[in-house]
Order: sequence, then structure tokens, then C-alpha cells
Amino acid sequence: MLKDLLVVADDAAGCSSRLTLAASLARRYDAHLTGLYVLRVPVAPEYAGSGILDRLVRLYLPEEERKAADARRTFEEITARCGVVKAEWRVDRGDATEQAIVHAIHADLAIVGQVDPSRPAPTMPPLLPEDVIVAAGGPVLVVPAKGRFGAVGTRVLIAWNGSREAARAIHDALPILSGAEAVMVFTVDADRKVPGTPDIVRHLQRHGVKTAVERIRASEEDVVAQLFLRAGTFRADLIVMGAYGHSRTRELVLGGATRDVLQTASIPVLMSH
Repeated sequence: MLKDLLVVADDAAGCSSRLTLAASLARRYDAHLTGLYVLRVPVAPEYAGSGILDRLVRLYLPEEERKAADARRTFEEITARCGVVKAEWRVDRGDATEQAIVHAIHADLAIVGQVDPSRPAPTMPPLLPEDVIVAAGGPVLVVPAKGRFGAVGTRVLIAWNGSREAARAIHDALPILSGAEAVMVFTVDADRKVPGTPDIVRHLQRHGVKTAVERIRASEEDVVAQLFLRAGTFRADLIVMGAYGHSRTRELVLGGATRDVLQTASIPVLMSH
């Protein structure tokens, strides 16, 4: 059950759409929704004295606090408009990715924004969805940087490759899949046949999920393009897939498909590791 949701807010142009999507999910599942804003303050190098860090904080903190106040107003307006009864606002401070992980560990679903490559390089490190996915211990919904997404989960495309991560993503997404109008299990055979496809379809059907399956043959280099092509023709409003990789502290190495999806997705993607 989705009863405890976390949405990470920021000053990006797509934040309002992300908050609206989160509020829509909270309303649908009668869930508690926590909005989190991380005040990003500079970290001084080890050789710098405490006075330098204090000056940096005084320089950046007022602007970050202003952005947090703006985000809170937007969060409260959207949750009120969507009829979310159980809503909470939090402000933390530090590295955006690390703080998002700390709070996501205690949520059923974390909702974060895609890194927008068109934005100017930030003065502080941005939130990295891939690190949150790997470390949060639960599903993460990545919302594209551009577009409007008032609701998700009506038509869902599952990227299935027979792996533990893909199975975990399906299990984590079951509350959403159970209410979907249509679900497509999509597999791409490269050098070998994807294992377990009939079994995962039967598993979903036993949960009352209306499920179809489509299998195509393509090279590994073409997997992501085929995934997005099928998502478009299926009119999917959500992709569910496993994520592959290790945390940033262990030299993050994501599978090519995972990385490409995170960077280029134009519809929300629910990922689990």
C-alpha cells in the first residue's frame, strides 16, 4: 500500500508539475504526503578554515531560504487544491541527494525530478535520481524536467528483462498496477530470450492486473529507443523498470539502458534497485 509518500521540491521549472503529480497520488491512495526542500549550502574544502565556510553559508543561505519559502507556498496551494488532507512540509540542509535518501528510506515511494540538462550548471551539486534509486531501499518515481503530469498509472508499460531488479520494480509498483486500465509487459530479446515472461504475466493477472505482453527482437543499443517508441504507441503515462548500478560512493556504474532512460524519459518512470 502507498500510505507514506515523499516528494522532493526544488526551484526547477518542473517542480509544480512534480508536486501536482505527488498530490494526485496522495489523494488517490489517501496517503500522507511529505514535501521536502533541501537548502543546498556550499561545502568548504578540508584545508579551509571554519571562517570561510561561515562566509559561504551567509552568502548562499538567504537565497536558498527564499526559494524554500516559495516552494512551500506552491506545495500548500497544490495540496489544498487537490484535497490532500495529510500533508507535511520539511526543510533540511546539506547535499540534496544525501538528504533525499535519508528521508526516502522512511517512505513507501519517493518522487524526485529528472536532472534538466538545459539548466545552467548549479553552484551546488543537484539531486541525482540514480543515487536515490540505488540507496533509498524502495521505489523512486522520476518525473521529467519538462511537461505536465497530473496523474500517472492509467496505462503502464513494464520493461521486463527477467532480472531481480525488474521483479522488485513490479512488486513495488503493484498498488499502482492494480488500479491501471491497461498494463503492457514489454520485453526486448537481444542475444537471448528474456526468461520468466509468461510467469510474470500470470503473477500480475493473479493480482487482478489486466496484463498484455509484447516481445520484440532488437540489439542492446536499440533497447531504449524501442522502449520509448512502444510507450508512445501504447499511450503509456508511466514506465516501470528495474535500475542497475551501485551508489555514488562505490563509483556509480549504471547499466546503459538505466542511464539513458533517466536522462531522456519524457514520461514518469518508476524505478527500483
